[in-house]
Amino acid sequence: MTKQWTTLEEFADWQCYFWRRKLEHEKIDWYLASVAQTVASSMGGSKAKLDQYLLKFEPPKARVQPPEESKAIWLAALGVVT
Repeated sequence: MTKQWTTLEEFADWQCYFWRRKLEHEKIDWYLASVAQTVASSMGGSKAKLDQYLLKFEPPKARVQPPEESKAIWLAALGVVT
Protein backbone atom coordinates (compact mmCIF):
# COMPACT_ATOMS: atom_id res chain seq x y z
CA MET A 1 0.00 0.00 0.00
CA THR A 2 1.35 3.36 -1.00
CA LYS A 3 0.84 6.33 1.28
CA GLN A 4 -0.84 9.18 -0.56
CA TRP A 5 -0.42 12.80 0.39
CA THR A 6 -3.22 15.33 0.41
CA THR A 7 -2.51 18.96 -0.27
CA LEU A 8 -3.87 21.59 2.09
CA GLU A 9 -6.15 22.88 -0.66
CA GLU A 10 -7.58 19.41 -1.30
CA PHE A 11 -8.05 18.89 2.44
CA ALA A 12 -9.98 22.18 2.66
CA ASP A 13 -12.14 21.06 -0.28
CA TRP A 14 -12.97 17.81 1.53
CA GLN A 15 -13.85 19.73 4.69
CA CYS A 16 -16.25 21.94 2.68
CA TYR A 17 -17.78 18.85 1.07
CA PHE A 18 -18.43 17.13 4.38
CA TRP A 19 -19.71 20.34 5.96
CA ARG A 20 -22.24 20.78 3.15
CA ARG A 21 -23.20 17.15 3.49
CA LYS A 22 -24.06 17.70 7.18
CA LEU A 23 -26.43 20.49 6.19
CA GLU A 24 -28.50 18.18 4.01
CA HIS A 25 -30.81 15.68 5.64
CA GLU A 26 -30.89 12.18 4.24
CA LYS A 27 -33.76 9.71 4.21
CA ILE A 28 -32.61 8.05 7.45
CA ASP A 29 -32.60 11.45 9.20
CA TRP A 30 -36.25 11.99 8.29
CA TYR A 31 -37.14 8.46 9.37
CA LEU A 32 -35.49 8.87 12.78
CA ALA A 33 -37.15 12.27 13.20
CA SER A 34 -40.54 10.65 12.57
CA VAL A 35 -39.76 7.97 15.17
CA ALA A 36 -38.84 10.65 17.71
CA GLN A 37 -42.00 12.59 16.86
CA THR A 38 -44.15 9.47 17.31
CA VAL A 39 -42.56 8.62 20.65
CA ALA A 40 -42.97 12.21 21.89
CA SER A 41 -46.61 12.39 20.85
CA SER A 42 -47.40 8.98 22.39
CA MET A 43 -46.05 10.25 25.70
CA GLY A 44 -48.29 13.30 25.62
CA GLY A 45 -45.74 15.58 23.98
CA SER A 46 -46.52 18.61 21.93
CA LYS A 47 -47.59 18.41 18.31
CA ALA A 48 -44.29 19.73 16.95
CA LYS A 49 -43.58 19.63 13.23
CA LEU A 50 -41.39 16.85 11.90
CA ASP A 51 -38.51 19.15 10.93
CA GLN A 52 -38.20 20.25 14.56
CA TYR A 53 -36.96 16.74 15.40
CA LEU A 54 -34.11 16.86 12.87
CA LEU A 55 -30.59 17.35 14.18
CA LYS A 56 -29.16 20.74 13.34
CA PHE A 57 -25.43 21.33 13.22
CA GLU A 58 -23.75 24.67 13.70
CA PRO A 59 -20.46 25.56 12.05
CA PRO A 60 -17.41 25.19 14.26
CA LYS A 61 -16.19 28.38 15.87
CA ALA A 62 -12.86 29.53 14.51
CA ARG A 63 -10.25 29.99 17.18
CA VAL A 64 -7.37 32.28 16.38
CA GLN A 65 -4.22 30.89 17.90
CA PRO A 66 -1.12 33.01 18.48
CA PRO A 67 1.90 31.77 16.50
CA GLU A 68 3.89 31.15 19.70
CA GLU A 69 1.22 28.81 21.06
CA SER A 70 0.95 26.98 17.74
CA LYS A 71 4.73 26.57 17.58
CA ALA A 72 4.82 25.23 21.14
CA ILE A 73 2.13 22.65 20.32
CA TRP A 74 3.99 21.44 17.22
CA LEU A 75 7.31 21.24 19.04
CA ALA A 76 5.70 19.29 21.90
CA ALA A 77 4.09 16.89 19.39
CA LEU A 78 7.48 16.32 17.76
CA GLY A 79 9.10 15.72 21.13
CA VAL A 80 11.30 18.81 21.03
CA VAL A 81 11.97 20.21 24.47
CA THR A 82 12.66 23.92 24.67
